[in-house]
Amino acid sequence: MMKNERLATRYAAALLEFAEEQNRLQEVYDDMLGLDKLIRDNREFKVFLKSPIIKEHRKVQILRKILKGQISELTEKFIELLVKNSREVYLHEVVGNFVRLYDLKKDIKTAYITTAKPLDKENLEKLRTITAKIKADKVKIVQKVDESLIGGFKLNVDDYQIDASIASKLNELKRDFKKNIYKSEL
Repeated sequence: MMKNERLATRYAAALLEFAEEQNRLQEVYDDMLGLDKLIRDNREFKVFLKSPIIKEHRKVQILRKILKGQISELTEKFIELLVKNSREVYLHEVVGNFVRLYDLKKDIKTAYITTAKPLDKENLEKLRTITAKIKADKVKIVQKVDESLIGGFKLNVDDYQIDASIASKLNELKRDFKKNIYKSEL
């Protein structure tokens, strides 16, 4: 495990424990999901966090303005602590570790679904039914679109995998034809 991964895990675990003691765990979890999206979707925000030129007090002021009304006071104070300890560059790793630790604590599984096109609500419900059958009652669904699948889907939940893609079936047929199991004997 890398040094910054250990550091991020320690900060995330401390925040999780403190939020739980304050009966604000769900609130902080929601904040972390929002921060994760902000960091993933906003390159300028990532650059800002990593900037060594911007002084600590100025970063805190800017963060307060950016995040005002979007996160709880507890999360805001936590981010300020990261900045004061010069650890804001690890915010995304801390957020990711917090979400992972929360999911472990609440026994939430993540289902990774890859499809050729985005799923509609009806198909998402069918997916939830499938995941319930594999003993994953609390499931968070992460969708990915990969047009090379042609159709169907690939589903991963922990070490349980289903590959029901058309591309997979076509590859299976290719392998069968290469074996030439249909060759007639004369």
